[in-house]
Amino acid sequence: MASPERPKAGKPHLRRDNQKWVYDWVVKETGKVFHFQSDGRGRLPPSVRSHDMISKHMGLTARRLERLAQAEAEAGHRETALEIYYQATLLYLDAQHVVFEVNDEKRFLHGGLMRCYDKVREYASYRIEHVDIPWNGTVVSGNLHLAPGEGPKPLVFYVPGCDQTKEAWPHPYYNQALQRGMHAFSFDGPGQGESNLRRIRLTADNYEEAASAAIDYLLTRPEIDPEKIGVYALSFGSYWGMRIAATERRVTMGKQQSVITIGRVLGQVPAEDRAPLLVLASIVAVAAAAGCTSKEAGPSPQPSTVATTEATTESVTTTTTPTPAPVALTLPVSLVRFAQYTSVPLTGGDAAPYAGPPTPGSLEGV
Repeated sequence: MASPERPKAGKPHLRRDNQKWVYDWVVKETGKVFHFQSDGRGRLPPSVRSHDMISKHMGLTARRLERLAQAEAEAGHRETALEIYYQATLLYLDAQHVVFEVNDEKRFLHGGLMRCYDKVREYASYRIEHVDIPWNGTVVSGNLHLAPGEGPKPLVFYVPGCDQTKEAWPHPYYNQALQRGMHAFSFDGPGQGESNLRRIRLTADNYEEAASAAIDYLLTRPEIDPEKIGVYALSFGSYWGMRIAATERRVTMGKQQSVITIGRVLGQVPAEDRAPLLVLASIVAVAAAAGCTSKEAGPSPQPSTVATTEATTESVTTTTTPTPAPVALTLPVSLVRFAQYTSVPLTGGDAAPYAGPPTPGSLEGV
């Protein structure tokens, strides 16, 4: 972050840059750095006292974990090594995120991210492929998580938020798509991850163009069912996910275009429940649209539509097509409770069948 002592290279110094001390004070007192961070310091080490310290200290912590993972791997502890390598990946991700310019520090930290995730791919219990896809005179990259078993399967196309890279989802031990018999493709679109390192900048419409190139490639893979490709988009990725669904007609579920987008979480949901419920609600909805079954979900009828919800703490805006067909699922009670605040037609547990989107007033007291 710019300061009077360290101005932004090639950019004018702004008056707001003189107020960095306020952010530094918040970091020191609370450890909160990102808007999506849950209660507590999260992965931020206690040694971090200002924004300028984040990349160095998180990078050092990531490097220590990487060495520990290497030692576990050399001792033959593959499962432990995998878990620690993934923790190091996420720390490198956070460390490189706060370096806003593509410089040596950014390349070093992102290189650590890629190095650790290569080990995750090596030790994972299922196949994860890193793919480079030609597009517009350059390449865009993604991680293809392949569910085991014969025959083509549905695919979840994951669009990260502006604070993420493709390595952030899914967790190699808790892959919600894989558990429901689906492949997953995590994408570094323009401005994200590897694309950012290649200086592929985001424009008004190039994200969906790059995504279309990725879908071109994915449809050449015999493992993927071309009739069952859904989009799961998180945070600001919800915006790009909607644009992909609007322009890319091959994103279909049983001949019905579908995209599951999750905006910011509902403030009424307890902080510790938000992340897993957001992911579960999205993946279960995509699975339902694809007609998939799983340990949690029995055979479900083909829905006539999948609704799209943008949720904020102030309001819930829902867009649906007429007469959605309900999907009967057996779900954890916590997920059923969350489904009451979404437009995804879910029933199960101790909840009554979904009766429509809530009004802002109906969320009071929850």
